[in-house]
Amino acid sequence: MARYRELFLDPDYTVDELPGYEMPDAANAFISFEAIPPRSRYQFLLDDSRFFIMGFMKGPVCRGQVALNVVEDHLWVFFSSPHSLDSKETQEELDGVADYMQMPSSTQTLRLLEAYKKYWELQKAYLAVRNQYLAEQFQKKGDVAFPGIWDGDGTNPNAALTIFRNFDSAAVHFGLVGDYPETAWIIDCPLFERIHYLLVAGFDVYGNVGHQLNARLFMSFLRMEGEDRFLTYLPRADRQKIRDGWYQGIREKQSKKYFAEPMEWNNMKSPIEFETGDPQRELYDIGIRHLGPMAGPIDYLNRCAGPECVSSGKTEAIRSADAMMRRLADTNPDTIANVPDLLLTARLVVVDDPKGGCAGDVRSGHAGSGHRAVLSAGKG
Repeated sequence: MARYRELFLDPDYTVDELPGYEMPDAANAFISFEAIPPRSRYQFLLDDSRFFIMGFMKGPVCRGQVALNVVEDHLWVFFSSPHSLDSKETQEELDGVADYMQMPSSTQTLRLLEAYKKYWELQKAYLAVRNQYLAEQFQKKGDVAFPGIWDGDGTNPNAALTIFRNFDSAAVHFGLVGDYPETAWIIDCPLFERIHYLLVAGFDVYGNVGHQLNARLFMSFLRMEGEDRFLTYLPRADRQKIRDGWYQGIREKQSKKYFAEPMEWNNMKSPIEFETGDPQRELYDIGIRHLGPMAGPIDYLNRCAGPECVSSGKTEAIRSADAMMRRLADTNPDTIANVPDLLLTARLVVVDDPKGGCAGDVRSGHAGSGHRAVLSAGKG
């Protein structure tokens, strides 16, 4: 209660009239809750970002493979700093684009092409304004390692999240888990609110197919917005090549045919000076250092610093097992592409036996005098 009071009751603002229920304004959080300071609304979401992201990953909107494939199977999520909303110019910028934030939450139409054109035109208008605003903010980067990115104020583990997607479901974890992912998102206040109101608060579980398809289509807009925001931190010379690597096959064809978005973000100067030939991995490392403990524990299996990397504080047996798991983690995916998802593995272990020999049952086999062969099976 003290936190809610700090966010919503203590700030000095005036509510002249309560929001109505008329569409389409009622489906637009930036109009309905215009009186509440954006900083308060955004901080409320950030405080429990994992819960809100899981709201659509685990909710009815994402039941099934068609819905879940809007996101990659492994990605990291960073968040824009709420401190950027403290300035008057930022609040004015959000007020000026509120009409562009319309979403298909209230749409129950099967005229998908008509709906797509309407919302995509609004999205492009918003992106044009946002890109200009970002370019101005990047010029005020200051001395922060990862400018404009929230670090959880050093205490909140919701500062960074990892999403793992399988065929028709997904999991959301605190911190940056696993190997360096192919893609990442940077979510700011307008993006976070639109994701929540599109897929959770405004999603009609009893809506028709048109409503569901429009929500899925609009989420593609929002995914690209988060990905492109991440790309703006990379060198201009590398952005398009990296993005082309994300959009291949049918995704590339759909992107060029249906999602020809404003590309002003591709011309911005990055606020970071890179020193290596792999800027994306370098940016991930910068993000890890920027987040500090909020990035999660060191990943000894997937992001080992070198051959001397060990799992500190653990036993020799665990360090040995970790070393073997690192070899598996480094396996080329093409090598195991034809391996089934579930295996039964057999392991032959030869150990010294001072008595020489052993019983020949199904759990063990004779390996010669002075040794014992143990055959163990298990899931892998």
